[in-house]
Amino acid sequence: MEDLITTMNNCTHNRSTLTDPESRTELLDFFKSWTWNNPLSATLTCRNGRLWESGYFSSAKLQDVQKNLRHVLNRVNNDKSVFGNRGKRKKKRLQSVAVTERNQSGRYHFHLQIDIPVGLSAELIVATLKREWAKSDWGFNETDIKPVRDEGWLDYMLKPDSKPEYDLYIDWINCSRAKT
Repeated sequence: MEDLITTMNNCTHNRSTLTDPESRTELLDFFKSWTWNNPLSATLTCRNGRLWESGYFSSAKLQDVQKNLRHVLNRVNNDKSVFGNRGKRKKKRLQSVAVTERNQSGRYHFHLQIDIPVGLSAELIVATLKREWAKSDWGFNETDIKPVRDEGWLDYMLKPDSKPEYDLYIDWINCSRAKT
């Protein structure tokens, strides 16, 4: 966790240099240095807005959708079918890297790389993630989850052209490195 915090602080210290190829390469190297045994790529799309029970309508905001993803990942990690009681008791988490993007129409979506630990089924994680995303406040019905074939997915996730404020779109709160 300390190396994650150090990298985050180094990368966000000077916002004007975050789009420099050197900074992007540093981030890419950092995430590639993690051990990825059985990674999945996931794209989770958010609703543009929602009508709450109180009758209040709100548009999606960056911090709302990132908080929503955190809630979904917590529910997946705490699901008894995933880690049993260890999810809550020992704070066991799936290793993940998350990036937020916004398309031309203004709809937020996430790109994630999630590692499936040895002994867990990818099908179980995919089903649990899809179920929890669909139930969440900002989850939309567009999801795409499949195995990662090569390191190109991390390259794609960290592309700078769709992130106006690069440091805000690396979703640090939803990045989690597996304990070794």
